[in-house]
Amino acid sequence: MSHQDRLFSRVARFLPALIASGALLQHFGGDLEAMPRFLGRGKADGSITLTSASARNHDSGDFRAICRQAVRDLGAWHMTPQDRLFKDLASFLPALTMPQALKEYFDGNREAMTRFLRAAKANGSIVITTDFVRHHENSALPILRIARGEPLPSASKIAYAAAKRWCDFVEPVMVIRATGRLVASYGGEPRISLSAQVSHDIGLSQVFCHHRHLDRDFEWQLVSSKPGAGALADAIAGDLAIELLGRYGSSQVAAKLQLAASANLELW
Repeated sequence: MSHQDRLFSRVARFLPALIASGALLQHFGGDLEAMPRFLGRGKADGSITLTSASARNHDSGDFRAICRQAVRDLGAWHMTPQDRLFKDLASFLPALTMPQALKEYFDGNREAMTRFLRAAKANGSIVITTDFVRHHENSALPILRIARGEPLPSASKIAYAAAKRWCDFVEPVMVIRATGRLVASYGGEPRISLSAQVSHDIGLSQVFCHHRHLDRDFEWQLVSSKPGAGALADAIAGDLAIELLGRYGSSQVAAKLQLAASANLELW
């Protein structure tokens, strides 16, 4: 049974609807010509129906929630490491370097990575840029974990430890980011990625990969900073707030430590 035939079987048995998105495209090996041909035949012989819907206003309910559920259901059936890269870039990773992608998603197979990224860039799923990056080192473990309500440590000591983890120099690095098209196909909200914060974004992605090694189903929600919102964590995973500290002063770190008043806190 081909992936396409299996797709028909699964939609018939389990899914009330399936979004013609990046998740569906994965079942066709990223082939933007094969997918419409197959769906066209399915529509012609009465196997499926195709309708249009707005991502912001859908009569049958929360369209973005339907997208997210379809992606989760598809992932439970068939998800290669490369499929997971699409999902993670769209939902959890603000940016990823080539070496990170090679290690985490392609098992060191540079040729396979090159083919996949070339196709993904051609179909508008990713952008690849060269940015000057300051690497975050010694991040095998967090600096500190604080249970909610625990006494807070010295902010100045945490600031010093955090600053030591950042390299003193920057270097040009090829960086992979999801396009708005890929993010939307997974039911997400478009993100603004600034060159000035690329080092932080890449370090944050490394933290995500650390957690993924411990739990292959680990997910988090990235937090967008908002004017006047006060100190916010970088990401939330259940009752855990996760923060990658930059070269912050003690007052900035002290503000971040206050997050432990309402959540378990993990500082990197």
